[in-house]
Amino acid sequence: MKTATKLFGIIALIAIMGFGLAACDDGGPSGGGGGNPFAGTSWSGTNLDSVYLTMSFTSNSWSTTPDFYNGAGTYTYSGSTATLNARNGETFTAVISGNSLRATDSRGRTMTLTRT
Repeated sequence: MKTATKLFGIIALIAIMGFGLAACDDGGPSGGGGGNPFAGTSWSGTNLDSVYLTMSFTSNSWSTTPDFYNGAGTYTYSGSTATLNARNGETFTAVISGNSLRATDSRGRTMTLTRT
């Protein structure tokens, strides 16, 4: 009987540990977005010329409305930093921090947009 009780206790402990591990957050991005923090997002604010704009991202491209900075192109990302390649060949860096996106052009000028 002692052996059966011990065996039951071990099985119960393994089951509890298994359920606990299955319920743990893996540290990945929430929402099941596959890890790209830019995909499907839109950001709005005032650009360097004091014009209100919206910047939107798909899984591999970006665009602005109105069409500023040759406002469309492709991008690559690593973590929360993206390199944006504009149609005119200019390169920008965009960094997500919370609900803000900081975009810096090749001359070091920066604008900050807010997630919409």
